[in-house]
Amino acid sequence: MIDTERLELGKSKILLKKKILKLMPEQGDYKAPFGTVSLHRWHVSTRPSPTVYKPVVIVLAQGRKSIRFDGEDHIVQAGSYFIGGVEIPTICAMLETTPETPYLSMTIDLDGSLISQLAVEVSAPDPYDGYIRGAMLAEMDSDLMDTLLRALELIERPEQAKILAPLVIKEIHYRLLIGPAGNHLRAINNYGTPGNMIAKATEWLRKNYNKALVVSELASEMAMAPSTFHKHFKEITSFSPLQYQKRLRLAEAQRLMLALNYDAAQACAAVGYDSLTQFNREYKRLYGEPPRRDIAKIRHSMTMTQLPRAIT
Repeated sequence: MIDTERLELGKSKILLKKKILKLMPEQGDYKAPFGTVSLHRWHVSTRPSPTVYKPVVIVLAQGRKSIRFDGEDHIVQAGSYFIGGVEIPTICAMLETTPETPYLSMTIDLDGSLISQLAVEVSAPDPYDGYIRGAMLAEMDSDLMDTLLRALELIERPEQAKILAPLVIKEIHYRLLIGPAGNHLRAINNYGTPGNMIAKATEWLRKNYNKALVVSELASEMAMAPSTFHKHFKEITSFSPLQYQKRLRLAEAQRLMLALNYDAAQACAAVGYDSLTQFNREYKRLYGEPPRRDIAKIRHSMTMTQLPRAIT
């Protein structure tokens, strides 16, 4: 029985790869018409780069991706998936990627309200040990893989997708909730739990990253003592609240300089820094280069790589 399941899962992995290649004949990012599913195909390896993931599942069909969380670099590859239950600052890189063996992945945005709704109806998969992970890796199983394949099929069947896509997305959430990350998703999305309060705190920080942060006040808003708040925040995100805010600020500053052509001084002020010197120092510490040089290198690499062209 186990050997049969492994054989079927192996066939499904190959099918997942073929479907993404068919849907994405060229490299780029593509968002499905029903919104919460995206596909990705890239031909060039990337250097480790800071990014902030919203609650998401990343499933690899081909290639390898390094994602830093919990203070360590973890490798996601075909047959495994990354799941982040809260907004997580990470450092990521696509590895060993070429035009002949492109990086292929599928991402699904997580819906906290849907998880909360399902958690009431679904029994917990295992006894809960009280430790909450904001992100983790897990091995793919045949039931989850089957659901993902059906989601891809709906991209080619828009008339069916109108009715079936919400059901398939709900099933994906259900499969995740009864899987290895189920207890952690419950702890983060069940109203009033410490994990849920930390998730709300990360959401507040995302919306108010450019404001002065008084940790004791944010802890009070979350109905926690400062020491308890700090402990749970670090446990779930791997960062202190101030470190977390700094990563959000620097990520947004980089986006403003790339997308809106801000200079370092403009970006510094926009994200809430009082000192340009401090901004430059912390930016270089995170990205490896001063802002101006880093942005120039990114733009140069973009001109050297074929720009993405999404499927239509």
